[in-house]
Amino acid sequence: MAKWNDAMSMQAQSDVHQLLAAGGGGARFLLNRRGSFLPLVFVLTLTSDIAEAFVVHTGVERPLPTDLIDELTSALRLQRESLRAFIMAVDVRYEGNDAVRLTFEHREGSAATFFMPYKKVRRWPRRLEISDDLESYAETPSIWPPTNA
Repeated sequence: MAKWNDAMSMQAQSDVHQLLAAGGGGARFLLNRRGSFLPLVFVLTLTSDIAEAFVVHTGVERPLPTDLIDELTSALRLQRESLRAFIMAVDVRYEGNDAVRLTFEHREGSAATFFMPYKKVRRWPRRLEISDDLESYAETPSIWPPTNA
């Protein structure tokens, strides 16, 4: 059975690893600091090999996570010509447990979702157990959708 990353170029494989480290690391930091976080995005531009935080301003002091996801997705679509890849980290419930959902997409056409489960072990001082075992699933690209030739 083919895996979601079997057809990825070496560049895309390198990009997914870098963005997983950035998105997963950002999520870990915020979870350990605050216990939760609003959706966040890291991007690789066409001219940079360093993952950069991607920010939108909704005009609302405390936006709903779903509204922020919509705003981030719209902004990514508007900027896609200058981007190479992105990852969006979202604090979710997955199969009855807390998890970080990391959604990756590359301009070459690959897309996947990863789930990084975590458990709140102690409330104060905050202590979390965050799994390094990621579940991954192939996705249909939404920012760089496939074109029919």
